[in-house]
Amino acid sequence: MSWLWTYFLLQGSPGVPDLRPEWLRSLAVHGRYIERYLSTYFSPNTHLLGEGVALFFLGVLCPELEAAERWKELGWKIVLEEAERQVRGDGFHFEQSTYYHVYALDFFLHSAVLASVNGIPTPKPFEDTMEKMLTALCLLGRGGQPPRFGDDDGGRLFDRSRNRSEHLMDPLATGAILFHRGDYKVAAGGLREETLWLLGVEGVRQWDELEGAPVDKESACLPDAGFYLLPAGKSTQLVVDAGPLGTQSGGHGHADALSLCLQSHGHSLLIDPGTFEYVGPGEDRNLFRGTAMHNTLRVDGVDQAEPRTAFSWQKLTQAKVEQWIQGNSFDLLVAKHDGYERLVPPVVHRRYVLSLRNGVYLVRDVIEGTGKHRFDVAWHLGQELQLVEEGLFRVKGASHGLAILPAQGHGWAEEVRRESWSPAYGQKAPMTTLNFGTEAVPPVEFATLLVALEEAHPGARSLVRVGSSEDADVRGYKYAGMGMESWFVFGKSGKPWQMDSLASDAAFVCGKRGAGGASEQLVLCGGSYIKAEGGVELICARPVAWAELTLKDGVRTVFSSDAAVMVESAAAVEPDTTSKSSE
Repeated sequence: MSWLWTYFLLQGSPGVPDLRPEWLRSLAVHGRYIERYLSTYFSPNTHLLGEGVALFFLGVLCPELEAAERWKELGWKIVLEEAERQVRGDGFHFEQSTYYHVYALDFFLHSAVLASVNGIPTPKPFEDTMEKMLTALCLLGRGGQPPRFGDDDGGRLFDRSRNRSEHLMDPLATGAILFHRGDYKVAAGGLREETLWLLGVEGVRQWDELEGAPVDKESACLPDAGFYLLPAGKSTQLVVDAGPLGTQSGGHGHADALSLCLQSHGHSLLIDPGTFEYVGPGEDRNLFRGTAMHNTLRVDGVDQAEPRTAFSWQKLTQAKVEQWIQGNSFDLLVAKHDGYERLVPPVVHRRYVLSLRNGVYLVRDVIEGTGKHRFDVAWHLGQELQLVEEGLFRVKGASHGLAILPAQGHGWAEEVRRESWSPAYGQKAPMTTLNFGTEAVPPVEFATLLVALEEAHPGARSLVRVGSSEDADVRGYKYAGMGMESWFVFGKSGKPWQMDSLASDAAFVCGKRGAGGASEQLVLCGGSYIKAEGGVELICARPVAWAELTLKDGVRTVFSSDAAVMVESAAAVEPDTTSKSSE
């Protein structure tokens, strides 16, 4: 394809001889080799897709060749079949790699443009697949550079120098024009050189005439890929990986179940450190794809999955989402994985992630099992973050930043490590990692509050364990900072419990109170009531998936997953009839 681009770039230029006969002979050899040795058995994924694209281009652009028509038909057939096979129903590529998602998307877009300008019809399902892939990429990049989940091999179809995280949104510029999507235009941030080569002057005209549209800011998920996106405001997003390790042998997936990344104002606050290399003399391949290099929990110093070869695992870790609730003003994800069930004795890691959609994220890690184990929770900080004070980081040259607040008195050892991350394939750069570790006998839990701050200045912020309960199944935390107070309590659904002055039968409840009590909010999940002595109460006629009560300036508003259920409070408020579903 590079030779094809080069030929048409130079065609007709002064002083350049007619190279077409020699050029065609060379490309005929290329095409014959590709057709004979298609990657049908070894790595039949983006390798096979790329070979199909090459044959399609040769067949269309070199009609003088004897095999041109056969190559065109075979190549187009491979492209269409692989678009159906390699892309999950939610639009994400089945390798579980952001980089390979973009790689495959580039192949599809280039093929679609070539087909269009040469009068070859593009089937509607193929167009739908490309648009779904573009939408998935757009969603992942709402807070900044998309998280680099999975492998990154440093290659790009058009320009191999554009191989960093900040270049992964490039396809959206072309997609904006092809699909007339103003939200893609806004997400792309500007026209790309690749789009100029593909769509020319007419593409630029359409880009200029295309009106930008707001990018969807609602919480969302890519359920097949297992990515859960929890935005806050217009510029912050936390993404959790609760999906499969990969497809087939998991060759390009990482042992990163329940890992998360956080972007804000276009900057990466918590990162996936990348890949660095596929082959080499040391252990870097396994290090970078291992659990310790991701923002999740590691047990006994081993990875969630055991490497077998550089591109396979002994067994693929399976993650399971137990709960995904999208409330009116909060999101809750509960997921677990089986990666440590192979240990003796086995343990299960379950992670709760709560977003209040204001930049405050509670991450609660719960470990169940028996026997004494070593547990480590790591947070890998973006390179632009600099330490302001303990637990507080600011983006260099900016005012916003991140606070990482473990529950006070947690008893885990805290360590700041200088490690390496890979900004691009084959490259290393310094990285700061914040690690919390302990040895204990399950059940064990560790709670961390992540706060994406608009103004990262020193101030009083704390997450404390609260309440006293004789029920071991009830755990509570309170956060104070930024002029507000929030509390979170985890219980068992359908089982009445009491913690200090608070009573409920819900699996989870939380509350938020603004400065001076100007606003107040109650949330319950998997229950029917919250009662607090002398405070606002939320009571449902029967258990619901979730319900919220908001009190602001004396006005009470109730939302519920079940619009038909009667919800009461101290003022007997009727439920909001526009309530959303929790599923």
